[in-house]
Amino acid sequence: MSEDHAQLRPIVLIDGWWGSGKSVLRGLLDGHRELFVCPIQDSIPGALARDWESGPWLDYRDTEQLRKLLASLSQYYRIERFGFNRRMHLDFSRQDRAYIDIDLDFARFDALWMGRLIAEPKWDYQLIAQHIYAALLECWNRYPFDRDAVRYFTTMDNNRQPTPRFFLERFDTGKMLYTFRDAAGIIATRAGRTPVKEDFRTEKFETLTVDALIERGEAREITERRAMVRDLAERYPDRLLIIEFEPLIEDTESTMRRVAEFLQIEWTESLAVFSHMGEEVTTGSGMKYVGKIHDRSEDLLTANQLARIAKDVELGRGEPHA
Repeated sequence: MSEDHAQLRPIVLIDGWWGSGKSVLRGLLDGHRELFVCPIQDSIPGALARDWESGPWLDYRDTEQLRKLLASLSQYYRIERFGFNRRMHLDFSRQDRAYIDIDLDFARFDALWMGRLIAEPKWDYQLIAQHIYAALLECWNRYPFDRDAVRYFTTMDNNRQPTPRFFLERFDTGKMLYTFRDAAGIIATRAGRTPVKEDFRTEKFETLTVDALIERGEAREITERRAMVRDLAERYPDRLLIIEFEPLIEDTESTMRRVAEFLQIEWTESLAVFSHMGEEVTTGSGMKYVGKIHDRSEDLLTANQLARIAKDVELGRGEPHA
């Protein structure tokens, strides 16, 4: 095995519905020396999943098509923007936000993985992602841990329907952590977020209303997706682990011990601390991600909204409703 290929570790993919606890799980994994956790939701595996089975460009090793795919379907160039701004935001609740420092030489990172990939005689989806994350690890300045100790690249996706099956079938060395949260909790969390000043897109994506989410059938879709993922977990028990939101927040240590056992990594106390590059992250007021659920549906939604969501959940399960 070449030195470059020795650096191509398996990938752990965190996935789940928006507002289901993916960012919490990512931050809890961050401080473990055996995991390089991409701090930014890059959504690269999901972008590749959208291209599933449609790519003769893989055979041709077409860098132009790969760039188009990353630009249009992933958040690859958001990494560039955060690197340029030297910071990114993390939402702890609908109204509480923290910022963390980003120290990345994006130009070097971009050139490094592409140059190595071009030298490969044959491409596949897993190889592309592995080269990207290997270069990201190498180019992340002031990385606090021993890079040689890293066993997994860990990243986060963005709730795309084909991603779980695609990942399990095409990333044969990878493992998936999928977060579940009840539909009412997700809808309450997603609605009414404060837009991010330097990100104009959040005017659209983070000012959703509860009624709009209910009317478009979000609760039914969440319920149907859960059934699909449970089926995959039964088929791939060694490669897909479902993480429930409430135990993750309220019984963090026990939940993360399950995660450590699933990934076959050593349990350390860092797995119960939300961090960035090994340093605990809280808001200015001292708010933490774990220990308490901040956006509770019973506090944020009306009785009528909760009833409408419950009806849609029944529809998603295929159950009769009044």
